[in-house]
Amino acid sequence: MSSRAAVIAAAAALFAALVAKAVFAFPFQLGIDFYQFWGVPIAHRTIAASPYRDPPAYERALNGIADASDNAKLKHANGFRRSLETMATPFFYSAFAIAPGDFETAQALFTLLLYASTAIGVFLLARVRGLSPGLAACLALFVELTFNPFVQDVRVSNVNSLQFLYVAAMVYVAAGDRYPRSATLESLYVGSLAFFVLFKPNTPWIALALAAHYGIARGMRKLAVGVACACVGGMIAVGLGAWFFHDANVWLDWFRFTQGMNGGSLVRTVEQGNLSPVMLLSERSGSFGLLTYALLVTAWLAFAVILAMTSMGRRFGDLLPAARRTLADPGLAASLGVVFTLATSPLVWPFYHLFALVPMILHFRPREAPRMAACIAFSYLAMTSPLLELLARAGFGPMIPVLMLWAWTPLLAVVLGEVSRRALATPVGDGHNASAP
Repeated sequence: MSSRAAVIAAAAALFAALVAKAVFAFPFQLGIDFYQFWGVPIAHRTIAASPYRDPPAYERALNGIADASDNAKLKHANGFRRSLETMATPFFYSAFAIAPGDFETAQALFTLLLYASTAIGVFLLARVRGLSPGLAACLALFVELTFNPFVQDVRVSNVNSLQFLYVAAMVYVAAGDRYPRSATLESLYVGSLAFFVLFKPNTPWIALALAAHYGIARGMRKLAVGVACACVGGMIAVGLGAWFFHDANVWLDWFRFTQGMNGGSLVRTVEQGNLSPVMLLSERSGSFGLLTYALLVTAWLAFAVILAMTSMGRRFGDLLPAARRTLADPGLAASLGVVFTLATSPLVWPFYHLFALVPMILHFRPREAPRMAACIAFSYLAMTSPLLELLARAGFGPMIPVLMLWAWTPLLAVVLGEVSRRALATPVGDGHNASAP
């Protein structure tokens, strides 16, 4: 059998296994997050106030719909969400207004979208790494069969697969210089970042990293045009949210409502499944609040990146050219955004770790960097659903939350190692204030 035939056979086998798994799992996937995304626009048809001003009204409306329905999936999802957590942005809810009115149909279509999004995202990143289309497809199918963050995203029907696809597409465009020839269309590269952040604002570090790369790669003038486009895009997203809820103050309502994430009633603890390191620090020490710890961890990470760029401070004069070399690589820039996100966000659900696929795929080089490849392999293994299921069956269930909490951290060493490698490629004295090596 030729290598091409073997790849095709492997892809066919993986696809068959994935379809069988997806069909079997769907009846048991309650989609408790999607229930809220779908339900708020449904309830808003009969409720004038926003879900931030009157959450109980939305709960009563959806509970009544579920109680009167004979659909088992809707009843099960409602059983877990009798009380809502309406923390999504107004723009987010407006985007879900297009979902079908039947919950099970809507969830089935959305589940297909999640599968397609993660598969395409992995495929694009694999192509950036130089894999053939066949091997890239095999990797995408393998990830969906084994990677627990994806399994969790589909189980609760959240949107991290969609966010991951966006990041992968942005890296793919930038890495291959696939920008549109039209300057107006090219400005949408940065302009789309406003929609990306306002859709679900857990991604500002990734957006900032991608914008910084664009500025380095395409020049400050084009970045300025892109930022202007992003401002327009932000106003459009804000306007859509306000239009959907017929309320000019709905964004202020959302902002006030979500301030509980800084330590109020909306915050979720590690015991409740929050995998945020800053939440763990806040819970265990109690010395500072979430925001303070987030700032401290951000400062520590920034310091670590600076040390990596300057050979532990020995080449501080070359910091600027080292930073430019680092950000010139869209994959490395996005990877920096990912580790900052996972390290500093006050809320990290298991499916947020889907972003970890960005550094995993782009920096896996077993021949050139075997130690970093080993870190990536360990991190991926620690996030696989077969391993977690094996630990649970073997009676090591208490280990699972610890493993899920820290499984991404080897990627921090990988990203810092990549930053250091780029810095070492910067000739000594290349900066404005070069120092001796």
